[in-house]
Amino acid sequence: MRAISRDSSSFFAAALAAAVVTFASPASALDPQCLTSPVALPNLSGPPVWFDPSPATSTWRAELNDPRWSGAPLFNLCDNPELDGCALGMAQAQVRGLIDGSTLYLQFLNVADDSQSTDDAVFVGVGIRGAAGARLAKVTLDTITAPISTLPTVHDATPPTPNSAGTLYYDEATAATSASSWAATLTQGLPPPVAPATKSWLQEVATWTNSLGGAAGQKWAVTFAIDLTQFGYAAPITDPIPLFLGSRHTPSIGPAVPLPNITTDTVAGADSIVPGNKANWALFSPPAAGCTGGITLSSTNIGVVSGSSLVDEVGVCPPIASPQPAGCPHVTNFRAKPENVPVGSQVYTRMRLANFGSVYADWPNAPWADIPGAGNPLTDASVASGWTFTPADVTGEARADFTCDRGANSYCPILSNVPAQRDQCLLVELGAPPTTNLKFENKAVYQNLWFKDLSTLEQNATINIKGLQKATGQAVDRDVYLYVQKENMPAHTNQPMELNQRALSLLRSYADHRPPHPQYQNPGNDNGKVKPRPPQIAATKAPPAPEGLAKFVRAAEESTGPSPLSVPTLSSDDALSLLWPTYKIHVYYDTGRKVHYGAADHIVLAPMVPFGYYLNHQGTFFGFSDALSGVNGLVLESLGHNWYRLRVKNEGYAQVRTVISAEESPKGPEGKDCCCKVPPVKVVVQPRCYCATPGISGDGKSAWFASLLVAGFFVRRITGRRRTRS
Repeated sequence: MRAISRDSSSFFAAALAAAVVTFASPASALDPQCLTSPVALPNLSGPPVWFDPSPATSTWRAELNDPRWSGAPLFNLCDNPELDGCALGMAQAQVRGLIDGSTLYLQFLNVADDSQSTDDAVFVGVGIRGAAGARLAKVTLDTITAPISTLPTVHDATPPTPNSAGTLYYDEATAATSASSWAATLTQGLPPPVAPATKSWLQEVATWTNSLGGAAGQKWAVTFAIDLTQFGYAAPITDPIPLFLGSRHTPSIGPAVPLPNITTDTVAGADSIVPGNKANWALFSPPAAGCTGGITLSSTNIGVVSGSSLVDEVGVCPPIASPQPAGCPHVTNFRAKPENVPVGSQVYTRMRLANFGSVYADWPNAPWADIPGAGNPLTDASVASGWTFTPADVTGEARADFTCDRGANSYCPILSNVPAQRDQCLLVELGAPPTTNLKFENKAVYQNLWFKDLSTLEQNATINIKGLQKATGQAVDRDVYLYVQKENMPAHTNQPMELNQRALSLLRSYADHRPPHPQYQNPGNDNGKVKPRPPQIAATKAPPAPEGLAKFVRAAEESTGPSPLSVPTLSSDDALSLLWPTYKIHVYYDTGRKVHYGAADHIVLAPMVPFGYYLNHQGTFFGFSDALSGVNGLVLESLGHNWYRLRVKNEGYAQVRTVISAEESPKGPEGKDCCCKVPPVKVVVQPRCYCATPGISGDGKSAWFASLLVAGFFVRRITGRRRTRS
């Protein structure tokens, strides 16, 4: 078992429509999601500004993860219409939004695409206040226009690209009750003006195609602003706003992955995934209505208690009378620590397990097994008595504990979903005790990305589609697609390198203890009005920062705003993948549907739960090697570009095996391992520095941290940069 230190989620956001391919239910008007307002940060206030304002101001930062986004909740995009129903850990796409006056700012981020093209798109629909009408826009990636050339002091390595009118498509309905009430096709270019507006309601549209580092094409983002006055809203906005938010990415091998997977009644047919009936969109409450976000739970805060730490690997132990593997405890203590909980409030949890690997991404109905004896406290009050639910303290952190005792003849935990593996994934769901009314930002989280130390890792994983027959109404065998996403994993070479352990530790500390949300709702006082928290300049639970980093953070606070480590702009997964070698397997099943857009027909894929590893190696090595194969004769078909396909029987499962090594010998001539003499030059594995930073010493460590911060913590690819040491 290894200490938890990652948020397998991160990425990702939430889907806001109702008619989905499997299990979604209509969005509830009684439980709107929250939009938040920008929070004041030291020397940095107001909404994000990514294009050159006129006149230019010192608050202009052409970086995707501007710290001013830290006040916005970060949600997964999935097949569930309710934002809080998208379990963190899907790592497909995410979205966040802020309202400043009468302007809505939105950021979409896709992290699982292996290519970038105009077939990739985001979708937004906005309902008109007090009327049946609505408008929508489809924004495709601008892969042709050059990024901005005039840059502020703080900017990403690849700055944003202003979208041309040719990447924008619009539609409008005076009564948005079905797809037939909209135009049959989307209009390209600027929409017709809406009185009394003098400009488009969609503004400041930007494509970010390589700002996040990593292998080219793996990640992209779109940001834009919406003028809500053109929809009948005026500041301060207090009415709930009907919104649809969705995205679609198209991998290099050709299929489509829309989030959510809307199957019927879509506006303009396959040209969008927007439901024609506005009633199937989600409602969002603005800050002026007292909505400020809710309770959150990340995968860094769930697991098994080991001393003063939580561990992320859960192992199935045999009955006591059987031979015992090393480390199998008689008693297993499970724990979850929800955050942003009102002081004195309890939060109930349900904990379930599945074989390490992937199941379909419907956490209420997928084949997860309750921990023996734990039951489901969310629906059975008598079961809750076996748990210990500790109310939240002044930090907003509550606690839920369950002790699982194997006894004389039982497993702990025991699984009903066969074949049982020793290694298990953990799913934790959140709920409010009876008679309480708590708001949740997310109600579930997967723990499916583990930390592993190398030299060599060999691990089996189960791909389980049990439950899809009931969810889809189709009793069919299915093609399942696997996309292997590798970050910060240079190939095996003859060049020695080593990981910067101090930098890894710093990012891991951030992931474990993300800074508190810079705003909160003060329950019971001032009628629930929002009060800003005192500025959090340093991650209070992080270890002491190296001297060079501390100096840079202080300098940054005095000039361009806070360090990215001082506010929760980055998800835990975002932060870790900046530098941690990451091996993540995204899994999809073929829905049996096809859509036509662009110049081709596309198979529609639905995402399953991804799984994988954060990897580490102490000392010198010569790069990574890896392999993915089938188990027990399974044929794993390689499709190229790190994509694979396998066939799984209806309601069945398949197993795959990963082998990953940090190679401790040089590759040798002609690709053969050898015992050659190690060259005298050592490569330190670290991000590429794209800029010079005045006032930073050249001691290597300080320069590394400075470059990491100046780049906004977005550089994600290990480059094997050479540096001679005396």
